[in-house]
Amino acid sequence: MVDTDMRVWLIEVNSSPSMDMGTPTTERLVQMVLTDLPKVVIDYPNARNRNNCDTGGFQLVYRAPYEVSRPQAVNLSSF
Repeated sequence: MVDTDMRVWLIEVNSSPSMDMGTPTTERLVQMVLTDLPKVVIDYPNARNRNNCDTGGFQLVYRAPYEVSRPQAVNLSSF
């Protein structure tokens, strides 16, 4: 959780987290997350106009003053 001063607080630790669809509510939520997560992870960082980028049910609630750069591709065949 992030408070109003942008401090991050750990609120839960799961010893065995899962994306189980055991109830109608979790089934709907898991399906939404699995559909929308690639939009955020793949599409959003590469979008030319991020204001119009489809992020599904995810919303940007804070923009840091800088972005963490993505690691460069590594050729694993050279190891």
